[in-house]
Amino acid sequence: MKKLPIIILVFLLIIGGGAVFGISYYKNGIAPVSKESKEVIITVENGQSAYSILNLLDSHGLVGDVTCGKIYLKLNEIHNLHANTYLLNENMSLSEIFAVMENPTDKYVLKLKVTILEGTSIAEIAESIGTAMEVESSTVLNLLNDTTFIQSLIDKYWFLHDDILAEGIKYPLEGYLYPETYLLNSNNTMEDVIYASLDAMDQYLTANKTAIEGLGWTPHEFLTFASVVERESLFDEDRPKIAGVFKNRLDINMRLQSDITVNYAWERTGVDVSYAHLEIDSPYNTYKYGGLPIGPISTVSSITMDSCINYEDNDYLFFFAKQDGTVIYSKTLAEHNKAVSENKWY
Repeated sequence: MKKLPIIILVFLLIIGGGAVFGISYYKNGIAPVSKESKEVIITVENGQSAYSILNLLDSHGLVGDVTCGKIYLKLNEIHNLHANTYLLNENMSLSEIFAVMENPTDKYVLKLKVTILEGTSIAEIAESIGTAMEVESSTVLNLLNDTTFIQSLIDKYWFLHDDILAEGIKYPLEGYLYPETYLLNSNNTMEDVIYASLDAMDQYLTANKTAIEGLGWTPHEFLTFASVVERESLFDEDRPKIAGVFKNRLDINMRLQSDITVNYAWERTGVDVSYAHLEIDSPYNTYKYGGLPIGPISTVSSITMDSCINYEDNDYLFFFAKQDGTVIYSKTLAEHNKAVSENKWY
């Protein structure tokens, strides 16, 4: 009979220990998944249940333990969650995240969408930013040409140097803004859009820094080359080959003779270039000046940058795009002239 209290005591200790462990496990399961700050964008659709949203959060790495998350939802009767696109963070607990969704604020709700397309110029980007933020495109261009702002960016990002402020450069950040769709909240500014796009470019260039250096180019030279390939290529499969053609020309000190660089110098679009257009005295005119143009002429997609890093090693020096976008490659000028005469459509 004297052993019974001891058995009960042991039993109670086991139960108590299990309860402590369970509570600790539960708290850890709904705690932030990281102490570090890392933003995550989540879109909650109309009609999504709390459990569905929990699974969505889990798929984006914001839930420590789904079972603990379900217990949290049950204990707290979480139901009234608002459909929005949210800017969350890995250092937020599950209770903080659901509190945001129950009472959304401008800090966490993304309302603005700015899309920067590949192959577009700063002037076109200014239009996109202006439309999204309800400001004149000229206001955006003023920011993108502000020397003080540009200098602050040069100080902030390793791949930006004074060559973007060289005399003759049309727009300092041409080619440096990474093409992507950026979601912002109402507190964000035009500067925030620029920071976001430069951050994205930073990620790409940092990851490929060694490969770019292996080509013997600075980031500015690489983006300049890649922007020409971007605008000269219609199909992804042609990009490595066209990059190889332009690399061949540079290697033998042959002028790039890219029509789209001439059009950029004239600030015009299209594919037709007259002999009069070729006479423009511009550092972007690759008919008049050898080597690369003074700077990039458009945004550049990651596909094009990959194609330039891994350009095709071929023997071609010329190419001509037919009306349907297919490209004819030639090794000699005579072959090229024949291809043009037989297929010219503009």
